Amino acid sequence: MKRSILSLSFSIILYSCFAQLKADLPVLSVVHGLSNEGIPVITMPSIDVEGLLQEDAINNQNDGKMRFAFPFKTEIDVLTEGEVRRVQDGTIYRLHIDCPGAKNINFLYNSFFIPVGGQLHIYNGSKTEVIGAFTSKNNTVNRKFATAVINDDRATLEYFEPADVSDQSQIVISQVAHGYRSFTLNKNNSRDPGDSGACQVDINCSPEGDNWQDEKKGVGRITLNGSDWCSGCIVRNTNDDCEPLFLTADHCLPSGADAVSSPDVSGFVFYFNYEFPNCGSGTANLSESVSGGTILANDSPSDFALIELAENPLDAVPTIDVYFAGWDARDQTPVSGGVGIHHPSGDAKKIATHSQVPVSTGWNGSNDDSHWTVNWDATTNGHSVTEGGSSGSPIFDSNSRILGQLHGGSSINCSDPPNDPGVYGKVARSWLNNGVTDNRRKLQPWLDPGNSGINFMDGTYPIGCTLNKIQFVTSTSSVSEGSSCDSMEIMLEVSISAAPAANATVDVVVSGSALSGEDYVIMATSLTFNSGSSASQFIPINIIEDGRIESDEIITVTIQNLNTTDANVTIGATDSHDVTVSNDDIAPNPSSSGDFIVGSGALSTSGIYSPFRGYWEDSRFQIIYRASDLTAAGMQAGNINSLAMEVVTKASTQPYSGFTVRMKHTVSNSHPNNSFVGGFTQVFTGNVTTTVGWNTIVFDTPFTWDGSSNIMIETCFDNGSWTQNDIVKYDDVGYDVENMNRADDVTGCTMSGNFTYEFRPQMRFNIDAGSNIQTEVNSVSGFAELPVGPFETVHFYDANTEKIMATVQNLSAHNFGCTRVEVDREGTDDVAWFDTLSVSQKTFIISPENPNGSASVTVTLYYDSSELVSFLPQIGSMGRANVSIDDAGNSYANTNLESTSQLAFGPHYQYSSTFDSGLGGFGLVGGGGGCVDTLLVSGNVSGNQTFKASTSIRTNGLTVIQNGAAIFFDAGNFVDLQEEFEVELGAELTIRIQVCN
Repeated sequence: MKRSILSLSFSIILYSCFAQLKADLPVLSVVHGLSNEGIPVITMPSIDVEGLLQEDAINNQNDGKMRFAFPFKTEIDVLTEGEVRRVQDGTIYRLHIDCPGAKNINFLYNSFFIPVGGQLHIYNGSKTEVIGAFTSKNNTVNRKFATAVINDDRATLEYFEPADVSDQSQIVISQVAHGYRSFTLNKNNSRDPGDSGACQVDINCSPEGDNWQDEKKGVGRITLNGSDWCSGCIVRNTNDDCEPLFLTADHCLPSGADAVSSPDVSGFVFYFNYEFPNCGSGTANLSESVSGGTILANDSPSDFALIELAENPLDAVPTIDVYFAGWDARDQTPVSGGVGIHHPSGDAKKIATHSQVPVSTGWNGSNDDSHWTVNWDATTNGHSVTEGGSSGSPIFDSNSRILGQLHGGSSINCSDPPNDPGVYGKVARSWLNNGVTDNRRKLQPWLDPGNSGINFMDGTYPIGCTLNKIQFVTSTSSVSEGSSCDSMEIMLEVSISAAPAANATVDVVVSGSALSGEDYVIMATSLTFNSGSSASQFIPINIIEDGRIESDEIITVTIQNLNTTDANVTIGATDSHDVTVSNDDIAPNPSSSGDFIVGSGALSTSGIYSPFRGYWEDSRFQIIYRASDLTAAGMQAGNINSLAMEVVTKASTQPYSGFTVRMKHTVSNSHPNNSFVGGFTQVFTGNVTTTVGWNTIVFDTPFTWDGSSNIMIETCFDNGSWTQNDIVKYDDVGYDVENMNRADDVTGCTMSGNFTYEFRPQMRFNIDAGSNIQTEVNSVSGFAELPVGPFETVHFYDANTEKIMATVQNLSAHNFGCTRVEVDREGTDDVAWFDTLSVSQKTFIISPENPNGSASVTVTLYYDSSELVSFLPQIGSMGRANVSIDDAGNSYANTNLESTSQLAFGPHYQYSSTFDSGLGGFGLVGGGGGCVDTLLVSGNVSGNQTFKASTSIRTNGLTVIQNGAAIFFDAGNFVDLQEEFEVELGAELTIRIQVCN
């Protein structure tokens, strides 16, 4: 989408907002008084609510997690799709996302990074509900994130990017969840699909909740990847270090999520204190939430999962009031009585009461004693039981300690409360889990990390536990080397959770595969957090462009050796941070133009996967071709002019009307399931009649591929009647790569997605990559500058066009330092030089920071074939001058000629020569019948010396002066060079080599 850009003045307007873990910052569109007119809108497809509710009625029979929203897989880049407004000190991006008829909307992100100073808000249409600002403190290592719900059918994302961090931000939405059950905000007598059963008792009803006002503050509701509800509770550990450990049920985890194989739960949002302030009345608070986490341990026999929250509720602004619950892991008969505190159907917090001794049982008829079972009592205000969404919630004994987490029950929506048991996986079983050795399958290593032997604890508020943690705030995790000699500074943020009572200092230590001084320079060896200040400290690192082609490298930064008199300060668990330095140097490759086939076309039996699927009147396909597939086929960056598919069986009897092709770059490696995405550029539309064989579609407008991104292709057509399918060759690629839909009597190019497949048509692309050799004189910023160190080979690309100019291979131990390469004269043939020699019109200047006239280098120059024309046959050597090669100061004294080797560079050429005289101006030299001298030796002979042609007299390391070559003394007397010759003491000797053409 084309961005509209407006320049705006600055004015101050205050604004308040709700938030997750956030910075209390105003919504800047309000501050600047921006109109909402012109903000782009992305509208999601409608959903079948009744059908979903019928599915839920079947799936929720055993108090499992409860679905509340339908997820659409997407790839929405807020910074590309959104409106752009320039404001003071930065840019505001805004984008509306609509889910027609939705009760709420929430988002998951698969590429989320906010640099320091950036801020993201999300709000409803009237701005009465706002979450954010999300800032750099919300960044995660894997750049995934989730945000809380907006209770509306439209959500607006607004992002401010400061000018000094432009092009660093990433906000790509991977899922939009259409909520069809309500997050009930106001309790009343009406029924809603989001409400729990009528028997449920609010946590703040008296007398049921009177004695549980502390414990309730640990219990939270989870939204699981934006579409399901469960419950759980923050628990205390024996270190009392306020680690945010959240106990829930194993069956609440999404399919595939596991502490061992896939521990990331970035898509979870944890809500605390979501309850009605009065018994059955008031407004429930949805503003206290944190996002993301890591599964530390889980297993199915006792159905437990322990998650470390990525954002500690204690770090929120303002701090979320939470209670760290106690637990009892002793394998003994519990005391009688207790309560379950939970979020049935995702509703505001409820309490269920029992008066019995829990019965030791197995799950679902087993006899392994892995669970506690209780039946609930009728109480003053109802007869609470568990429901779908209660899963993972804690059962507390009468000593206020957790005995287990809810696995399931038997009834739905209070249909039979007296006979609706709650079945809870035992903490006692999960503690050691029958002696398993893997710590990720038991609770003890995490709740008793010091192996103290403590096996039960009371709950506590975070008083007396260590709050003052110094640790990394997830920051830059990957960075490219850059493209010049100038280093690039990145900042790693280290925070302290509260102001220390005395100065606190930590050492900064760096390790990893990256080399200090070559790949990076660390700019801080220690950090000091001053007494009375909770301000973060920053570790600057200068990333160096070394010019070498190498693998990605890791910089591991660790904080250690805390020095403070404040006993309440410690170094937190996140005491180190890895930064991957991505290599951006590549060897030059010849340009490629022509036809390239992607895929083997091994399959040809079905027309289902063919964009020519004529059995339906209307069809729409979206297909991904990864960059790795394209480059493996030989493609390079350039203009794609056409595509073609090979039809092996033609059955259609009519043209494909309005056949349209659209293309886009994408970061997705596979297609979002059952959902079409937007943001394409149309390259062709017209009627297409297929034939057996390759069917080529020549684009109306070429598509420019950047050479590194994946490509997504969309095809669609609208026929007035159906025919038969045309089968094309296709491949099974092993991942979801194609999304399609087909129907009659619809508009094919606008229909919603429906089916996702691992099958992809074999595709032939015609691409014009052009010459990737720089042919023109470099503009002001078009030169290349890279360091050339000892024995390094460095390739120089024009900074503007990214085309190759020259390669310098340093054969010496000399460090040339920052070296600049530029085309200083362009042309398509040769010009006269001196002594009847000619030189290429196109010449280069290579200027090192640290020149050395005796350092040995091999220089490779790249020429487009059109730059040499008739000069090509005459080229026999490469010339070097101390200054620019076409400078009037060129003379025998400052000029060298060396023989050169010519190699094909695709349809073009590269020339290499080795010089023992350092760097300077370079060009290709051809003869005109004359000779040029190159000085080799000059000065007094200090004694009888023998000169051997095989070792001492060379043309700068390439060609030895052969027997019979001409040399002369100052007096001009020529002698024939024998295999060796003598010069008497005191003689004045000058030796030159003559190169004649």
